[in-house]
Amino acid sequence: MVRTLTCESFKRHGDTVVEGDMGRTRSTSRTDTTGTIHLLVTDIVMPEMGGPELVRRLAPLRRG
Repeated sequence: MVRTLTCESFKRHGDTVVEGDMGRTRSTSRTDTTGTIHLLVTDIVMPEMGGPELVRRLAPLRRG
């Protein structure tokens, strides 16, 4: 519910949102997303992978 509300709020303000439901799933399936990620909103604790680990895995893929 919080994720849905947050995503809708960003979308209403014209932002592009890439929404996910679990760290491991998102880190592997969203590597094909082009462009710069300006903001990553994540939980610290998630079922498959925590937020800090998600950031560590995405950072090298997103640097230009």
